[in-house]
Amino acid sequence: MRKIVFYETASGNRPVADYISRVDAKAKAKIARGIDLLEEYGVALGLPHVKSLPGTDGLWELRVPFGGQAYRVLFFLDDEKIIFLHSYTKKSHKLPKRDLQTTISRMKDYLQRK
Repeated sequence: MRKIVFYETASGNRPVADYISRVDAKAKAKIARGIDLLEEYGVALGLPHVKSLPGTDGLWELRVPFGGQAYRVLFFLDDEKIIFLHSYTKKSHKLPKRDLQTTISRMKDYLQRK
C-alpha cells in the first residue's frame, strides 16, 4: 500500500487538497473513494480509474467521473509515495497545456525541495 502525499508549495499551500475541498459533497465522496482505491492498489488499479500520461516523464492521472463532470488528479510516484500535484475538472478531450505545465512545475519543485 502506497502513501498519498499532497504536494505543498514553499508557502504551505496544498493545491489538490484545496481543489477537493471546493467541490460539492457528493463529488468529494466520489473523489475520496478514488483516492482510497489508488492508495490500496496503486497504479495497478488501471483503467478506467488510473491512466499513465505518455510523454510526461512519469505522470499519471486519477480519473473520477461523477454527475456529468470528469474530475482529474495528476500525480507521480516517488518511492512508496503517490504525490498529488494538480487537479482540475476536465472540459475538453485533451489535457490542457496550462494544467500540464503547472503539474510539471510542481513535480520539479517537489523533487528539488525533497
